[in-house]
Amino acid sequence: MRPNRSIATCFFLIFWAAVSGCTTLADAKLARGTGESRLYPVSANEIWSILPEAVRVAGLDYVDGNRQEGYALAQHSMNLLTYGENVAIFVESGNDVSTTRVEVVSKRALATNITASNWEETILDGLSRALKDRSIQASVGAMGAVPYIDARGQEGYREWLTYGEHRAFAISADGSWGASSDKPDLTGNANAASERALFLCRSTARNVCSLYAVDRQVVWQRRIDPVTSR
Repeated sequence: MRPNRSIATCFFLIFWAAVSGCTTLADAKLARGTGESRLYPVSANEIWSILPEAVRVAGLDYVDGNRQEGYALAQHSMNLLTYGENVAIFVESGNDVSTTRVEVVSKRALATNITASNWEETILDGLSRALKDRSIQASVGAMGAVPYIDARGQEGYREWLTYGEHRAFAISADGSWGASSDKPDLTGNANAASERALFLCRSTARNVCSLYAVDRQVVWQRRIDPVTSR
């Protein structure tokens, strides 16, 4: 009987170690101040506006967000490699209202699960990328910044902003412009949109045509692909 008691005791100890090592979303929330943090040069409202999508892009489920108390909760469900993770994200103003500090606390759902992911850097990096993309989009969307073009050109640029992938907008100092949105052609040429935008601009231009914007980025200041007029 003693061997059986020993085996039972071992199973009990293993079970207790597993159960006592479990964490929940509440545990992650209570661990504020123990995670990794980063300061962003934007307001808290801007962080909140991109946070749910940044969490989902990272591969987590966005469970809850409480702006008034300054925290959000997320989870990674169990799969073949992990029992899952519980994540708490804390958002607070920095030294002034134009900066925001974000802290991410990542807890393994089972403490003994060594294959669990740590989501702290993943989420913080995702927020950085989302803010960069938004900044680029905002600069492209600043219609008043496009040089040379008149009211008709501005209307063309406004329509161009609604185009999909592989888009390009070209301008000339005489007010000519060209807008295009093309997927890479059958020959594998990924610059089809840029070439067509320049072609359309040159068809009416008396001066050199240059690319102003490609996809979501303004490139005109770098004078990408200048072309001598006809």
